[in-house]
Amino acid sequence: LEYLNISSTVSYIDINLHDNTATAQLNLERKVEWLINCILGNFEYLSERVAKDTEVNAKQIFADQMEKERRALKTMMCKAFGAGGESKVETFSAGEAEQFLATELGLESTALPKEASELAALVGYEKYALMIIGAMACPVSRKKKAWTWSELKQYVQSITDEIFPTTT
Repeated sequence: LEYLNISSTVSYIDINLHDNTATAQLNLERKVEWLINCILGNFEYLSERVAKDTEVNAKQIFADQMEKERRALKTMMCKAFGAGGESKVETFSAGEAEQFLATELGLESTALPKEASELAALVGYEKYALMIIGAMACPVSRKKKAWTWSELKQYVQSITDEIFPTTT
């Protein structure tokens, strides 16, 4: 905005809105025309700035969503294991969890990859954690990238390491 010298812009446009005289309206028209010309004269710069700010905003929204999802998954895992100050909740059996995850992915339970079964165990067979894993592996939105089983395992393992830190 320094490029547009916004402070001089504001002082130039400062007018009395209660003055309805023809002179005031002519002044207003000139000042609006001047402002439009400033914008048109700096259109390329302004367009680049809007594009850059939009991209930064989209990245921040994505990061916020990922952090929220991570916190939710961590909470569900803590509840499954009764860790992190959370009360232990009832969870699926291994077979039920695998069946549930297969359903979330639109697969037959016999077609569930070995990595998916391992992930089910890592999240403590907790229903909502399995739903999050399923949504990450097979997102509903085309805007979201599907995670590979390897990426998911690494992600869940990092959360497990936070919940159960190892002492060396």
